[in-house]
Amino acid sequence: DSPYATDTTPSVVKIGGLFQLFDSDNIPDNNQVQCLAAFKMAIAEINSNHTLLPNTTLVTAITSGLGFSGAIEAANTLISSKFGGTGVDIVIGSGNDIETAASNQVLAHSGLIQIHAVSKAVDLSQGSIYPWRIQTTPLASFQGRLLRKLVCDVIKLKRVSVFSINSLYGTKTLADFQYSGSACSISVESLSVVESGETNFFDVLQKATAAETHGCRNPCICDNF
Repeated sequence: DSPYATDTTPSVVKIGGLFQLFDSDNIPDNNQVQCLAAFKMAIAEINSNHTLLPNTTLVTAITSGLGFSGAIEAANTLISSKFGGTGVDIVIGSGNDIETAASNQVLAHSGLIQIHAVSKAVDLSQGSIYPWRIQTTPLASFQGRLLRKLVCDVIKLKRVSVFSINSLYGTKTLADFQYSGSACSISVESLSVVESGETNFFDVLQKATAAETHGCRNPCICDNF
């Protein structure tokens, strides 16, 4: 039998919202405001449509926390202080990379799933470190697989030159581009790596030009700039 065969849906689901509406200068964050508006609209639509969750009402508690320590404090508030101290059942948020990672560490200790819609940090793909997490946006490194599919299946190239950034973000994307996804074979004839935060690309472009003069004149793929 299905493990859910005898289960019934709860009459109430308590949803915590983590939305940082202002930045460190107390200026409204339009992206966060829009995410909160979408969150509220979705809850209202589900509660008003009795065919979606006919026997369940969604209730919400919304808080915010700026930065690493703020996100930890906000997560603890949702766990222990909301709904008369009983806490929430699940958390939905739109924090940045640091805030999402911090809140997930706290929520995971209480077995609470966090659904997030903005952060795309490669580090979050490590399930052993960041469990109990659902991500509605693709990890940044997935663009490597998309680039591979585009190069292989659409443009149908076999030899390319690649510009990449020297970070976990760039390294993982490059690995995905070279080795995963489409079954076609891609030869990376030259690889130019730029330090994270670099703004002067003169030396990199000179090396790439030098490679071209030796017969390696290929389409260039720019990764993570």
